[in-house]
Amino acid sequence: MLDGYSSSSVASSVGIERSRLDQWISRGYVNVAESSQGKPRAFSFGEVVQVACIKEMVDFGFDAGIAAKLMALQRHGRHESGAVLLSIDISAVEHRLSRALLLEEADDLSFAAENKQDG
Repeated sequence: MLDGYSSSSVASSVGIERSRLDQWISRGYVNVAESSQGKPRAFSFGEVVQVACIKEMVDFGFDAGIAAKLMALQRHGRHESGAVLLSIDISAVEHRLSRALLLEEADDLSFAAENKQDG
């Protein structure tokens, strides 16, 4: 088991395509630690929340780059004069993510158990 969440689990739980997640990472919108050589990338829960909040803002009509900048400002406790301040219910996002990630893990365990019985 990974020390975190896989890219596929994150994308599925947040409700975006894996390619979109990879795009956001490559553009620097999502800051996630680089994976060790030969190991898949693992997201912390905080990084998953970051992805989910960016997705929420994109759904609301923001450009993903602007959403990422707003998240960075919020994370560092700063905002520029005149900046639009957003009120995202982080606890609600975290709750939905926790549930989605748990369901994803349960599906993975169920799939592994079925394959073990078949093999």
